[in-house]
Amino acid sequence: MSTSVSRSNTNALLISILSPAFLIAVLAFSGGPGYWLDLQWVLLLVGGEIALLLMGFPWPEIRRSVARAANRSVEAGDSARSCYFWEAAARNAVNLGVLGTLVGFVTQVCSDTGGLSGFPAAFGRALLSTTYGIVLASIFGMISLKFRLGIPTADTPDPAETWEQAPQSSGFWSHGLGYILFLGLFLWILFSSVPAGPYRPVDWFVHWPAWLVVLGGTIALALLSGSSFIGTALVPGFAFTGILGSFLGIGQALQGFSAAKIQMVAQGITFMISSCFAVLAGLLAVAYPLLDRSRDRRSMLLLRVVWYGFPVLTLLLIATAAVMVMIPIKIENAGP
Repeated sequence: MSTSVSRSNTNALLISILSPAFLIAVLAFSGGPGYWLDLQWVLLLVGGEIALLLMGFPWPEIRRSVARAANRSVEAGDSARSCYFWEAAARNAVNLGVLGTLVGFVTQVCSDTGGLSGFPAAFGRALLSTTYGIVLASIFGMISLKFRLGIPTADTPDPAETWEQAPQSSGFWSHGLGYILFLGLFLWILFSSVPAGPYRPVDWFVHWPAWLVVLGGTIALALLSGSSFIGTALVPGFAFTGILGSFLGIGQALQGFSAAKIQMVAQGITFMISSCFAVLAGLLAVAYPLLDRSRDRRSMLLLRVVWYGFPVLTLLLIATAAVMVMIPIKIENAGP
């Protein structure tokens, strides 16, 4: 007993020393609070995380999972129920972080302030959203790992597949509050940023041809799978149609480069960006909450590939779009 108490005190001492040291290192090597602290992305990450957890889990389950995370002595059954909760929180943080980077990129493209010289700096600030998301995902992922390590492998091969053993409650009020909060954040993303430029961000976020490809294709794939509209079918459906829409946009933009038509290039980039935005919005608003409330979570490997693979693909597409945005400007402004 004394050995266990001594080990706990040692761990607490190490945490109290290493945590401030980590924060000091971040401040020292990242340019200070003026660079790394952006309240816009903090609000998006924190508010979005709270909204998504309320949308996907009933309040009693949220309260129990948070309490279990603070308690070192956790029973095996509690571990199996809480492991998926914290894994879902890590998934939400990554997707919200990439969504913020996408929003920051579109806002800068639609703004004429700073010109081409200010674009890299603004894009770098937008990447802070993904950085915040990775930090949160790392914290939540380690909490999930704590519960996973406490589960006997012979009894529960994957805690996500044993969630149906947990007592379920409707969570009507918590789900409703989560949807209201998420709707407020979504409208804030669409309409809060009104840069002084020729384009509106909402026109890039909601490009109807791209949304029709993503939503129509997702519904078709869900019906084709024969598993109705549940999260297990919608998650890969959104990802596949998002990849399709993105490649359609890239193809259109490349044709614009070949024909030296800037308008076609802009339409292709818009199609690509709007496809990514539609997928992230669909995953966060529909697919993930349905998956979290569902008792059927088969094919977890495929789901996890989408959870983290599509955000990475979105970052690559944003970088591709950034290069495409800069090339037409150079050609257009080039002298004889």
